[in-house]
Amino acid sequence: MWRSMQRRWYMELRQLQTIKSKAFYEEQAAKRNYFYYVDLQGQLFLEDMVPKNIATSLKSPKFLKFFFHMLRPHRSTDLQFVNEFLEYPYRSPCGPEMNYIKAADTPIVVTELHQLKTIKTNADVEYAFDPKKLAISTTTGRLYHYLETKYVSEYCLVRSHIAGEIAASIHFPTTEKEPHLYKCVNGEMIAIHEL
Repeated sequence: MWRSMQRRWYMELRQLQTIKSKAFYEEQAAKRNYFYYVDLQGQLFLEDMVPKNIATSLKSPKFLKFFFHMLRPHRSTDLQFVNEFLEYPYRSPCGPEMNYIKAADTPIVVTELHQLKTIKTNADVEYAFDPKKLAISTTTGRLYHYLETKYVSEYCLVRSHIAGEIAASIHFPTTEKEPHLYKCVNGEMIAIHEL
């Protein structure tokens, strides 16, 4: 528990150090460029919001659904977009506005699990839960589920308390060579991918 609190505090401190000056955000807002941050729980914040907690996160379901529906990778090959913001790996266009996004891990986060049948994301979209699409990071130990949206196809972080629910069905290896295995309700064992 103490270690996870330390790790979270370190990540928050690291994110605070990347916040730019108030003048930067005001200048960019005049150009209709906005900057956001997604935390490990899938909450969306304006990047310069301090502190970042449930009270300061953006919560409008309609906005979040549209914002994440338009989410796509921000690449240097997208020449029509401002290359100076390549430190933001994702963007979400909205008419003449451009929203740039950084994430503590992945911008799309699995936030709900329903009877090991469906999952819901911070974008308020439901997908079928598929143990064959699970993956575990060998460096962080975090759990991921592969998802595809209109513009993004990647392993998306599973929120910690949902990962805890799924972990009840995971067989953890006794040696490094053994894979993690997910035990389905019917008894089938499925190897979990490693990232």
